[in-house]
Amino acid sequence: MLSAGILLILVLLFFAGWFGVSALIDLNKGWRNLTKKPFAYHISLGIIGSAWTFFTMTGLVQNYGISAFSYYIGISAVFLTAPLLLQPLLQLCKRYQLTSLADLMSFRFRSPTAGTTTTLLLIVSILPFYALQLETLAEATNQILATNNAERPYWLITIFTILCAVSALQLSTRHNATSQRHQNLIALIAMSSLVKVIALLALGGFAIWGVFGSPAGLEQWLLNNPSTTQQFYKPSVTPSYQILMIIFFASIIGMPHLFHMVFAGASASGRRFDNARWAVPLLLLVMSLPVLPTLWASAALGSDSSGFASISMAILADAPWLNGLTFIGGIAAAAGIVVVLNLALSTMLVNHVVLRISPLNPSQNIYQKLNLIRRATIVAIASMGFLLFVVLRDPDKLQGFALMSFTASLQFIPGCIALLYWRGATREGFLSGLFAGFSVWLMFVFFPEGVVTGLDDQQQWFTLRLDMSSNIWALSAATSLMANVIGLLLISWLSDMRPEERRVALACVLNNQNQTDQRQIDTHSANDIAQRLAPTLGETPASHEVRRALQQIGARWGNLSDTQVSELIKALEANLIQLLGPVIAQQTLRNALPYNEDIEGDIVYLESQLESVQSQLQGVAGELRTMRANYQSMLLELPIGALTYDTMGKITSWNRTIAEITGINQQQALKQPLASLPTPWGDLLGEFAKGKHRHSYKRLIGDNSDGRWVNLHKAAVERHSTTNIQEQFLLIEDISETQILEKELIHSERLASIGRLAAGVAHEIGNPITGIACLAQNLDYDIKEGCADQTAKEILIQTDRVNTIVRSLMNFAHGETYAGGVDDKATASLDYCCREATKLLALDKEKTHVDFTLNIEQGAVAAIDEQRLIQLLINLLANARDASQEGQQILINGRAIKDTIQIEVIDEGCGIPADQQEKIFEPFFTTKDTGSGTGLGLSLVYAIVEQHSGIIAVQSPVASDGRGTRFVITLPVGQP
Repeated sequence: MLSAGILLILVLLFFAGWFGVSALIDLNKGWRNLTKKPFAYHISLGIIGSAWTFFTMTGLVQNYGISAFSYYIGISAVFLTAPLLLQPLLQLCKRYQLTSLADLMSFRFRSPTAGTTTTLLLIVSILPFYALQLETLAEATNQILATNNAERPYWLITIFTILCAVSALQLSTRHNATSQRHQNLIALIAMSSLVKVIALLALGGFAIWGVFGSPAGLEQWLLNNPSTTQQFYKPSVTPSYQILMIIFFASIIGMPHLFHMVFAGASASGRRFDNARWAVPLLLLVMSLPVLPTLWASAALGSDSSGFASISMAILADAPWLNGLTFIGGIAAAAGIVVVLNLALSTMLVNHVVLRISPLNPSQNIYQKLNLIRRATIVAIASMGFLLFVVLRDPDKLQGFALMSFTASLQFIPGCIALLYWRGATREGFLSGLFAGFSVWLMFVFFPEGVVTGLDDQQQWFTLRLDMSSNIWALSAATSLMANVIGLLLISWLSDMRPEERRVALACVLNNQNQTDQRQIDTHSANDIAQRLAPTLGETPASHEVRRALQQIGARWGNLSDTQVSELIKALEANLIQLLGPVIAQQTLRNALPYNEDIEGDIVYLESQLESVQSQLQGVAGELRTMRANYQSMLLELPIGALTYDTMGKITSWNRTIAEITGINQQQALKQPLASLPTPWGDLLGEFAKGKHRHSYKRLIGDNSDGRWVNLHKAAVERHSTTNIQEQFLLIEDISETQILEKELIHSERLASIGRLAAGVAHEIGNPITGIACLAQNLDYDIKEGCADQTAKEILIQTDRVNTIVRSLMNFAHGETYAGGVDDKATASLDYCCREATKLLALDKEKTHVDFTLNIEQGAVAAIDEQRLIQLLINLLANARDASQEGQQILINGRAIKDTIQIEVIDEGCGIPADQQEKIFEPFFTTKDTGSGTGLGLSLVYAIVEQHSGIIAVQSPVASDGRGTRFVITLPVGQP
């Protein structure tokens, strides 16, 4: 038999190991990395097994058979169905750094009252469960010491409570980083769970091999004592069994310590939850396996106490070491529950009650004040739990109240389900449901059992007892839950939802971690952001929090981009939520840094949310989802670059082709202003989006040698919705390959023109050359006669004539094509270009002889390069000459009209049929015989005019006899 001194030493040894592990994690990186492993988180979820289940599960099985395992079965069920409830809630907690159920409800319903109400109700309902851990440990101590149960070991429970409070204080105030606190907490709870599992397995192993000798001996004993297993194998079909399954299912969410470990531990430490779906049920299975062998071994040894079968088995088997191990297992189970309850309840109390009553004063050190408040609330929670343990001396009544704590956790399930699956739930509906449900719950707790149930005539207060076979649990749970659901549905339908609540409801229902928020503020300075937070947090804490957030996003102190500002605000919000809770943190940011949170107008957000729930859509919604998916697929696969942008100039869609053209991927482009895209695309697209023109052709990006040629088009597209979203649709057409081909064709056309001019050039040059030869022969005679000067002048005149002819031909041959970039500063004299063009055409002696008549206004200058204007006129005049007959006249008029230069080319030829006038500017369209033309002349004319923002028009016929054609070209006027 163990003495009180040994039990005290065991308590101190356990907590010494507890504090030692915490110190190792702080000092040693290897131990710290060990806490980040998934198995540490999974083992820490063994906190589900409390001191009550550790010691008294054998008694529950003895009395209620399979019903007792509803605790393990219900909790396993919630993990096995994690995608329905746990994983969506975990995603929300991760994204918004929510660490408690009160945080979750205040965030969803955008109401401090919701968080405060949830906190107070949880504290009231969970304190009996807190006290039950102390009561169970006290009873176990009395069993081991073989003392009268009426004499409770207050000395041991007092020491235990103090050590748990100290441990909670250490965890809550040592580290500023929440993730580090949770790493320590996970390590300590994993240690206590591991000790608890080892103790249970040791009990089961001793029962099988130490008492029965072997599994075969246990089987033989069961065959010899069939009455022992009769109660266990009898199926439970009472309503209380099914209701208890639901209650324990809901406890993962409604019990603060379980929520804290399952959700806050996973979200703050970045752990994956997938493996927990099977790891936790497996852990519960391991914890439940020793229950039956321990119960049967205790019975085989002659024990009549099934409530603490593990202790009685060790005493009857004269195994003090086993009792010591059992006691340490019970200490570990109780310590895990009590410490996490201290942390969870104190965090909620600080964030949702204390800070609402006593707001932060920026003149004080907020970190010091928060640490002081946390210490005070932890001490207060521990004191209330210990006081309730002292006041409620009846173990059966305390166990009844503790089971009612699980019933109370059921009241938060409707709110959680509405949070995830019903966008129409309102703050008023949630609070009304809680009020109705808890009113019924309190009626069962505090009214006489006979009044509530009508099962007996007793009218005594506080008559609840632990009796899971009684329908009172089913009645209390079902009635309170029904009242809660009715209140939630009815009041939500009758009340109006606020815009901010509607926005968050959408985020919660669709629940996408990749949400893109629109967070625009009127500053890009980190220093300015810190100054705006200073009135609430104080100058030093505000500067510290901004620097900490900048370090997290990888930015430096100074001016920030739009993207960095958005990331900084999100990091600040996450950090302040950890520090102050979601209500105060979001209120602080909203007051200091007001921003636009209208995610219903965020197309990228809505698209991503619909994508996340597409597998859940059925019927008409599924059809619409399929149509939307097809539309998106077509848009993404378009061979032309496509993007859309909203009225703020921010990009809302970006397909793959435009990503290939620009080298900017979709992730970099979405939600960015057009003008902020990398050079040169930002300037090009931003300028075009703001401009009035809906088309822009042949824009060169980069150098002429290796750049890209693009055409730009835009059109307004209105999306019909309640938000009346206006978007612009912009297309980028990559024509680089077409430009190269056109350049080659133009060069070929130029060479053909040079070939056609070659004979004329030879003829024209022949005349002055002959004259030069004759003059040279007469030069000797002229010298003797004294008139050599005149002969020399004639030779120079003829030589200049040859040079002029050759120079004109060379300029035409070597002039740049229109495929080059547009020179905004280039100008051309209209008179010079017209004369140069007619002079070149006159060199081709094989063509029809026509008279070119020039009527050009003196000083008329066009905003175009000379070579391009000559190229334009040559093609236009050559077509006019080919359509004319011998001796006809071609009139060329040119004059300035306001800010434009107008050029008219009028011939007396055959004219152009009406059905061909729409096709004459198309490349390769020609009415000439094969080999006589390429069909590129007028298409070149059209391209040059359009590139210089000009207009070309054609009129045919001109005369009343159906002959003649007039081309009218309008170009911008140039500076002389």
